[in-house]
Amino acid sequence: MSARLALAAAIACAVALGAAPPPAAAQGQAGAHHGATVVHRVKRGDTLPLLAAEFYGDRRHASLIAVENGLDSQAPALEAPLKIGLRLRIPIHHDVITAAGDTLASLAAVHLGDERRAQFLAGFNEDRGLELDPSRPLVAGQVLKVPIQLRYRAAADDTLRSIASAYLGSPRRANLVQQYNFLPDETVEPDATLLLPIHRVEVQPARLRKPDQAALDRATRHRQMMTEAKAALASAQAMWRAGDYKHIQASLAELDLDYLFTPEMIAVGVLLGSAYVALDDQDSAIEVFRRVQARAPEHELDSYATSPKIRDVWQLAAQKM
Repeated sequence: MSARLALAAAIACAVALGAAPPPAAAQGQAGAHHGATVVHRVKRGDTLPLLAAEFYGDRRHASLIAVENGLDSQAPALEAPLKIGLRLRIPIHHDVITAAGDTLASLAAVHLGDERRAQFLAGFNEDRGLELDPSRPLVAGQVLKVPIQLRYRAAADDTLRSIASAYLGSPRRANLVQQYNFLPDETVEPDATLLLPIHRVEVQPARLRKPDQAALDRATRHRQMMTEAKAALASAQAMWRAGDYKHIQASLAELDLDYLFTPEMIAVGVLLGSAYVALDDQDSAIEVFRRVQARAPEHELDSYATSPKIRDVWQLAAQKM
């Protein structure tokens, strides 16, 4: 194992055991920047561990800053003050607030460097209780986490297991490194550049980049649409039973389906489309049904509760997908 991996592995082990890392030597190398960073200008007394504590809440993540900036992290230098005025890139995770039309693939291409990493972006957000399907459009206004992503240059004696142990906390995550970098096997070529998703390290909230106003507006609209949909659905369902289809159209057509979670989007879309069918507006019904089918292709209408006329229009919409 290379010296820099020895330090990082010791840090990872110390994090797991809740103990301070032992002194060790490491040499980090950073290639071209890839991943979100914030710039910190070194002040008097700054060290890598102190900056790690400031940004990550844990001084044992100093190796992340070292790798990002190509700094020598040998034990004597690790605690030494850095050169005052030096500009350091601090790798951070960040939140993305989705827009209408976003998919996991499009976001992975922008933020993780390749649309094929869509499945990983979904997995990184499971801890937030989000169940995301790479094959489906995303809900607009939803907040997704993009992890820290390090660009790591392999040393001659590195293996995927040693790299995974040092930076992802366990040699068992070697498979993640292999798949994330689209490697055909576990062979690591000297000087090969690997991208490492550090998704279990959290940046202190005060140190995160703030979303722009347009993104914040999307999040607000998502919350607003969800609140309005829940209220509108209750009254619209009562209107359906009363045969008041015009009022259903009026109450549901103003809702933006892109900003609703899938269950609410299905409920609103099916009821609105059914009202259009009852009002003999087949074109509008097909448009709404197609949007539902794009988000939830497995959804089927209840043959007992839905009239044949509505089911026929539903099938027409499916044929035009």
